[in-house]
Amino acid sequence: MSLSQTGHSVIETFKRDGFARLSKLVPGIIIARAHAAVPDVIASAERIFGRCQDCGGVHYDFAERDCGNLTRPFVQLFNAWALHPAFRDLVFHPSISQAARALLKCQEVRLIHDQLLIKRPGDLPTSAHIDGNYWPFDGPAFTFWVPLVDVSIAMGTVQFYRGTHLRDIARARLQAADEETASRVIANWIAEQQLEPEGFELRQGDVTIHDKWTIHCTQANASSITRVVLAIHVMDARSKRFEALGPMQRGHVDLFHWQGIPSAAELYGAICPVM
Repeated sequence: MSLSQTGHSVIETFKRDGFARLSKLVPGIIIARAHAAVPDVIASAERIFGRCQDCGGVHYDFAERDCGNLTRPFVQLFNAWALHPAFRDLVFHPSISQAARALLKCQEVRLIHDQLLIKRPGDLPTSAHIDGNYWPFDGPAFTFWVPLVDVSIAMGTVQFYRGTHLRDIARARLQAADEETASRVIANWIAEQQLEPEGFELRQGDVTIHDKWTIHCTQANASSITRVVLAIHVMDARSKRFEALGPMQRGHVDLFHWQGIPSAAELYGAICPVM
């Protein structure tokens, strides 16, 4: 596939800004099948993990144990690809893997995990954060943000802080911090730098991509429509695990069963499959 759109290179934009938009990357039929499968995926997760009595959602996210309808920014569910063939077809679609290899400039790309993000009408903002703070792996990585419905700004589309993947934001300190501290440090830094986020309205088949060090956020869903998105996190297959630096990384090691992967070893097998 070509990563050149409207006369400029998406790769150059991604390298410079830390994010970019790819129009019509994924065929509409693949998106539609995944969207139609959302109830089945949630039902499968419910059978495995149970349903929350407080908010009616399905959780196996370590950060959502103390949830409530008025405080939760969204419903999320990990590794939908393992729960339904429609999501497997989306995550492992050739357009995704080809774009990932081109952007990471590597021969093989490995899935870190996927993340089904459902922001209902009235759900609150997701604070500015950095994905790389959660992942105890070296090497380059980034995220495809794939809407399963048309997403407007009012619905809480993803928004990015341009060029922050290249800025010094005390990464070692943030990776060792807890989530609340990291969020506060990032918010204060954004305010000091007087930065404003940028986002896109997206149609089915469009995706955004962002570097693992790009600061990003989403606003509240101020519309009457549920926003359904699949985030697909990928990395160079040669990346190696290091010892978790803080509670966010340790939480992800536990959540995704990465304990069996030794430090300084590449990921392998069904835990993080090659795409």
